[in-house]
Amino acid sequence: MIFVLTPKSGSGNLKQFTINVGRDGTIHQFSAVEQDDQRSSYQLKSQQNGAVDASKFTFTPPKGVTVDDQRK
Repeated sequence: MIFVLTPKSGSGNLKQFTINVGRDGTIHQFSAVEQDDQRSSYQLKSQQNGAVDASKFTFTPPKGVTVDDQRK
């Protein structure tokens, strides 16, 4: 899956951020495009993900935000 993120406002330096995520949830690649069209791209290889206690993470979306859970 490829997620393309764009800021709500053009006032910052970032124009676009793209994340390439595998079916298993592993991030394979991400890239950023700045307002001047300078691009930075990173590819992640040989990742080793260990178990992490679920209590380490909490997420409470702000009111009015729709969460699109792509794990399903």
